[in-house]
Amino acid sequence: MEAVKDADIIFNFHEHSGVLESMRSPEKAYHANTTIPYLLYRLIPKSRTERIIHASSAAVYGEAEAIPINENHPTKPINWYGATKLAGEILVNNILIERRVDVVILRFFNVYGPGEWLRENPGVIHNFIINALTGEPLRIEGDGTQVRDFIHVADAVRASITAMKLEPGIYNVGSGRGVSIIDLAKLIARIHEGEIDVILAAKRFNDISRSIADITRISRASGWKPEIPLEYGVKHLYNIYRNKLASLH
Repeated sequence: MEAVKDADIIFNFHEHSGVLESMRSPEKAYHANTTIPYLLYRLIPKSRTERIIHASSAAVYGEAEAIPINENHPTKPINWYGATKLAGEILVNNILIERRVDVVILRFFNVYGPGEWLRENPGVIHNFIINALTGEPLRIEGDGTQVRDFIHVADAVRASITAMKLEPGIYNVGSGRGVSIIDLAKLIARIHEGEIDVILAAKRFNDISRSIADITRISRASGWKPEIPLEYGVKHLYNIYRNKLASLH
């Protein structure tokens, strides 16, 4: 309560990280993505807060019925992570509309960049770079044709700051561009400039095949747009990791 009582705006970016970890520990995912938001938001009547900016995920959409995915797309999550993130959204709206607090929900697509090594379950870009630098093969779950929308963390942070002045509502935060996982592996191989083996493994259970954001709403509302191209962002992250590993030897 002390942390929020004098806050005009609260950012809630707490979550249980990712599909895989949610499958391994559904109880933790439920607690992080639903119980904690509930406990936080029920404190709002006792604070001066006027706005909540709540981090959600593209996983709430499930398998895409149309590409790119806009905010009016049906929410039909196909995994536990998406289901708990959607439950968190519902809690936000039900609690805070009653409290007359503005609610901005940001549905982030695949965020990557510096600091990802601190996550409990880093994403595919992190894993590919580490494997390339340590001489391990790049492991792809499935045939590599699955498509993702990767957004650099710096662009995601700018979108979050922009949300302070957005009209209440739901906004996608992505790059608006998709890349297949096999093409991502090829990109990292070019940056690495060395031989890299690629291993195809079994497709992950309930893995989404295509996910690309329609970012028209947030762009029209605020002028925000992503500024960091995927190749530049991945190369920058690759160099950070290479220097970090070199410093250990």
